[in-house]
Amino acid sequence: MQHNHQKLSPLEIQTEVLDARSILGRHGLKGSISELLQWMVLGAEQVRDGIYLGGRGSNILLGLVRSAMQWDGVLAAPFGTNSVSSRWPKAACGLVGILSYDDVARLAYREPGEILRDFLPVLSRVWAVESALQIDAQREIIHGVWPAHLRAVSLAQMDDLLDRARTIAVATCGKTDLPQAWEDWEPACNAEVSDDGYLETAGKVVKMIYDGRFYQLNLLRYFELSGTVPHGWPINRIEKVGGSWSAMIDIGDGVRVTSLSPEQFISISGERIETFPVKGTIARDPDPQKDAFNSRKLLESAKDLAELHMIVDLMRNDFHRICKPGSVAVPIAQEIRSHANVHHLHAQVTGNLKEGVNFAEILGAVCPAGSITGAPKIEVIKTISDLEDRPRGYHMGHVFHWRQDGTFDSSVLIRTIVRKFNDKFELAVGSGIVVHSDPAAEMAEITAKARIVTSPIKRLN
Repeated sequence: MQHNHQKLSPLEIQTEVLDARSILGRHGLKGSISELLQWMVLGAEQVRDGIYLGGRGSNILLGLVRSAMQWDGVLAAPFGTNSVSSRWPKAACGLVGILSYDDVARLAYREPGEILRDFLPVLSRVWAVESALQIDAQREIIHGVWPAHLRAVSLAQMDDLLDRARTIAVATCGKTDLPQAWEDWEPACNAEVSDDGYLETAGKVVKMIYDGRFYQLNLLRYFELSGTVPHGWPINRIEKVGGSWSAMIDIGDGVRVTSLSPEQFISISGERIETFPVKGTIARDPDPQKDAFNSRKLLESAKDLAELHMIVDLMRNDFHRICKPGSVAVPIAQEIRSHANVHHLHAQVTGNLKEGVNFAEILGAVCPAGSITGAPKIEVIKTISDLEDRPRGYHMGHVFHWRQDGTFDSSVLIRTIVRKFNDKFELAVGSGIVVHSDPAAEMAEITAKARIVTSPIKRLN
């Protein structure tokens, strides 16, 4: 472990480069930074008080010490350089929050003053991350980041996670090897609504579009996953096949949200704000030629491109509420990005924020994401509530990370598993329905998306 010793005041942040092999060796374990990460999240499985951000091929933030925050101060805070460090100095690794779909759906297009006065979240939470491990995308460097007074506590927390993981390994494998049973595990997947019921509802949506009620609606199917869950599932799937905007957050009361999301939502740096809508899906194929054919087919699909462009226009409209006139642009109208189990169409919308925009204004202008609601947003939010006839909860909500330097990133909680207090796992998967949609094809798209959670790792590209 290399120490960057400095004379520190209690609120100054200390960053240490950590030696993964030395840390693992203390616990009789072996491996590199990548294996250390897997050991840590295996131990975190037992703690039920964790924050983990980042997936395959992306930077990682693994929270060690966190404290709950009140929403009123966070909502009123404006964006800007060092906005977090100046307002919440104990948040050495920034603020991390989770926004439920139902909470933010109530805020859509409401005035900032109303939001500051009326927002009483039911499920949404926000924490100051007081210490964490930060790991680079290449898994070559691991930093411990903490205030000096939390260094000993943070190291002890890290050792506790590794001790717990070692105990799991010995009980599972009889030796100190990472358990791998989760890689081949395939849960039973039971739909809340039957196939016929889904097809009937999707058909109703198409008719509503024909009748002119709206242009596009994102309809979900809900599944309960069951079976004897092996140690390490679903957390370790994040590192193997999770999208760059994956997350694992313990909410409290035994509820854990694990998201393998490939969709970035809002990103803010300085005055620049960006969003990256995802619409249009086609399954991947193990055969490279067939896989390339599928990719081209998606990029040439009039139906899928229309689906994407509607949401791009919706997000442009949302950005105009909070951005300087003339600054909103679409640098990328459509492009293919390939993920572990599907190809998606992605786009990019950018703008420059008006002076002094605060968090409440951002929520009211852009949440929930257009890609998981539809267009026009208010009408489809009402219709989604009627058709699905249940709250969405964390499904299709957002996770955000507001860093000390004022930069902000957020995800859309797609490909998300919610573990309830009774250790039942719930998965929700949806698709955007437009006028040319075929309900059977929409159901097949949902099945393809769900594979990232339900299929054994070896079956995924």
